[in-house]
Amino acid sequence: ELGGTYEEMMIPDASKRLMTRLASLSPGVGVFPRMYMHQQEAMEAFLHHQQDIIVATGTGSGKTETFMHPVLNTLYLEAVDRPAQFAERAVRALILYPMNALVSDQMTRLRRLVGDEQVKKIIHNTGGRNVQFGMYTSRTPFPGSTSKYKVERLKNNLQYYLDLNEKHPEIADQMKERGKWIAKDLRSFKDSLKSSQDAYAVNARDAELFTRHEMQQTPPDILVTNYSMLEYMLLRPIEKRIFEQTANWLATDERNQLILVLDEAHMYRGAGGAEVAMLIRRLIARLNITRDRVRCILTSASLGKGDDAIRD
Repeated sequence: ELGGTYEEMMIPDASKRLMTRLASLSPGVGVFPRMYMHQQEAMEAFLHHQQDIIVATGTGSGKTETFMHPVLNTLYLEAVDRPAQFAERAVRALILYPMNALVSDQMTRLRRLVGDEQVKKIIHNTGGRNVQFGMYTSRTPFPGSTSKYKVERLKNNLQYYLDLNEKHPEIADQMKERGKWIAKDLRSFKDSLKSSQDAYAVNARDAELFTRHEMQQTPPDILVTNYSMLEYMLLRPIEKRIFEQTANWLATDERNQLILVLDEAHMYRGAGGAEVAMLIRRLIARLNITRDRVRCILTSASLGKGDDAIRD
């Protein structure tokens, strides 16, 4: 069921303008002139009523948009209302998955929306910088400290994309359209790599932080990971800066809140669910905040039907 126009929705005026503009972009970025009713209700509950939300809707019915659009709008509203704080680097949204395959799928959506050049320009013109995102899993290059060997491996990986773009541009265009292409200036990134501790300097023009070392130096606004990796990150000194900078940003203003997205929420039951609950409590303690400073969005296609299924 289709909802109303963005102007008719109970969301901040800046969000109305942003969503209307995103819907008018060509080529499109996955934002349409009208949302489905469950997407509209999620946006209104999160942005207007300031509620945590659980979204239970079937596969293929636009579940991702029920958290992607509220997250993007929250970042945009900070850029509009508090530009000085928006300039501070921190993890503002943590999207948590139970497995790597789901993380990789989410990255395609982020690249097509947040990584789009038109969207980057809109946010940059408002807040003075791009919104940046990154995937932090066992697949993210590279673990441990920087070394000459790791830098050379990364250069070879980047060269593959550069060669593909030069020799088979039609394939590269298809990958970009499907969100399978890294949302970076790959040539500049490759040329900037050095075999030293500052080997992974972050390019402010990029939307995606591709390596662990980039994210360790400059936390992405949107961090996508799984709960196993989050547990390691909370233990290891090498990721310490990510949590320190996020804690500093949260301490700057009580209006700054961490958005926690748990997709596939039906999986967090029993002993496994208890372990993840304790992990989230450890995260909150590490950031030196209380529960009310965390905004939660839970989504699932397998919770059942009706209000009783959600309450259970």
